[in-house]
Amino acid sequence: MPTAEQLRIVVREWLRFAVSDLNAAEHLCALRDESLAPQVGFHAQQCVEKSLKALLVKHQRPVERHHDIERLFRAVDPSERPHLATSVQRRLGRYATVERYPGALDPPDQADADAALAAARLVHRHVLAVLEPFLEEDPS
Repeated sequence: MPTAEQLRIVVREWLRFAVSDLNAAEHLCALRDESLAPQVGFHAQQCVEKSLKALLVKHQRPVERHHDIERLFRAVDPSERPHLATSVQRRLGRYATVERYPGALDPPDQADADAALAAARLVHRHVLAVLEPFLEEDPS
């Protein structure tokens, strides 16, 4: 069984990767180039996925290799779960798979990119607030 400090190290790593994706989404979105909307969505999805996985690690829950945002939301403890509409979760999930390849039936536009970025910011801020007490615990 890992120690609390070992868990904090892994949680911080997930958060480091999440913030990297959030930064990428923010920079791409700021270009206001609609052709980059799928990439904004992808990085927003990755931020949400990695943020939620940090919560799972805190509780020593399995971190499975999948990109299903709705499934991750269900796996997170309800008392720590960010509030994000199922329709938004579903759309974010599409950015990891369907929206990244030719033939998407509903390709994202700039408004979709803005919404994906807003969702990623909301989830990431929420997760940071939930994890802050855990991350600041004194290891002694």
